[in-house]
Amino acid sequence: MAADEDDQPFLALLNANVAWCALKAGDPANAPLAETLAREAFAAVPEAAEMKGTLGAVFTNRGAIDEGIELLRDAARHIADPLDKADFCIFLARGEHARGNSARANTFAELRRHILVGA
Repeated sequence: MAADEDDQPFLALLNANVAWCALKAGDPANAPLAETLAREAFAAVPEAAEMKGTLGAVFTNRGAIDEGIELLRDAARHIADPLDKADFCIFLARGEHARGNSARANTFAELRRHILVGA
């Protein structure tokens, strides 16, 4: 059964949320599911910060650091929910650590703490 066009944003958000949960669970066996769902969500609503951030986190998690950080930065600038922004900072910090940029990684970790205090 094909999704109605009116359901696309809802289904995309559902896919992004399932992908996010699979990613945050930390089990490498979840990575293919997380990537598939994140890509589908992004393809359906590419302008949404939630979709960009989820796909960016998936990319960062699998080692596509530059692509992941680019999506995460844009998502973090435009996301309204402070808890989502704080979560994106986790993956931004991981990506910067992977790049060898500890100072920038620490800045994202500190930004996350700051956001959570105010949330």
